[in-house]
Amino acid sequence: LQYQEKLRKVNEELGIQKIRVESAIRQVNKSNVEMSLQNEVLRKVSTTIGQYELMSNTTQVLCETMGLKFCAVAMRDIANERRVEYCENHSDISDEFMVYIKECLTVSRVKDLINIKKIHIDKAIHRLYANVLKQQDELSVIVTIPILIDDTVHGVIVCGHERQDYFDESLTVLENISAQYLMALRNVKLYYQTQQLAIRDGLTGLFNRRQLNVLVEQFCKRSLEEKVSLTAVLIDIDNFKRVNDTYGHDIGDIVLKNVAKTIMKNIGKDDFFFRWGGEEFVLLFQEKEFTHHQIAERLLKCVQELSFDSKEGTFSVTVSI
Repeated sequence: LQYQEKLRKVNEELGIQKIRVESAIRQVNKSNVEMSLQNEVLRKVSTTIGQYELMSNTTQVLCETMGLKFCAVAMRDIANERRVEYCENHSDISDEFMVYIKECLTVSRVKDLINIKKIHIDKAIHRLYANVLKQQDELSVIVTIPILIDDTVHGVIVCGHERQDYFDESLTVLENISAQYLMALRNVKLYYQTQQLAIRDGLTGLFNRRQLNVLVEQFCKRSLEEKVSLTAVLIDIDNFKRVNDTYGHDIGDIVLKNVAKTIMKNIGKDDFFFRWGGEEFVLLFQEKEFTHHQIAERLLKCVQELSFDSKEGTFSVTVSI
């Protein structure tokens, strides 16, 4: 009996050890899968230098490696933070639902999204999205991953899966994916800023003469293809040398910056404005509903309304077109 009792205890201990070993093996396998996923994400995004390319690569690799129903990314445009860039990748889910997701991420829920500072898992899918989900969509959970820069939300990655508990034990993985995306985004922003230094005027922020030469060729080609007119307007600040001589070069720089800023506010969103050199600027635009005379009048007037303060008193400037 004593022998049988010892044997029973040994068998129990072996059973417990077996369970522990199996659990450890499952954990190792799970860790290997997670590591493989993170390595694949890193490989895809680390060499990306364009914002939309980064977003596209992210949605693609997450859908492929995690078996997602959909993945969508909405980010502030690095060139214009008032605009939201959007990209998505999906499989076996209705177009109506993806249209709704895009509308939420870029229009209706933008204010809500900027307040999400932590990863949020939502399992009440059929209650929240009953009006747009189709029966065949088989979507059970949605996770929202915020992309934070200095505690400010610059965008979100939103993923959906058919298994409701899929993201429950993946918070660390999701946090690492967020960190990888953020690192890649910083590289994209740095590359963009470096590019801007090459094509922008340092004082006014306008495109420089080098970029004018590039874009003129593109504009001419497009105008010929579309058979529309292309107009170049040369704008010169009158007697600018006298401004520098009378009020100083610091005031002259203020004049240049404010004239450039004012003209930028009064041209179309599809127009291109360049600093040609010194006090000379160039405006490029295609066909408009306004005549050239009307456009020139508007620009002359908006510059004339500017006033500048100096030790010698307040003064204004004019431009010739």
